Amino acid sequence: KPWVNQVDLRLNKRFNLFDADIDWYLRVENIFDHINVLRVWTQTGDPWDAGDTSIQSNDRQANPENVDIRRTVRTGIVFRF
Repeated sequence: KPWVNQVDLRLNKRFNLFDADIDWYLRVENIFDHINVLRVWTQTGDPWDAGDTSIQSNDRQANPENVDIRRTVRTGIVFRF
């Protein structure tokens, strides 16, 4: 299985409004948008190409499940009473 490199970040900011706490957060996974390979074809060692002798179609070879998800950004608000 190939190496996986990923850097994540989470920022929080808390506000007080009357008797409630409001937390705003920003969460970024895979900040540098690194393509993390999960599976490779045994003949080529490549996630997208099974080799010249493969009988599988190009669409089947370029399976998106062979790589991990790219950068994701989430934001949200949490209310505490």
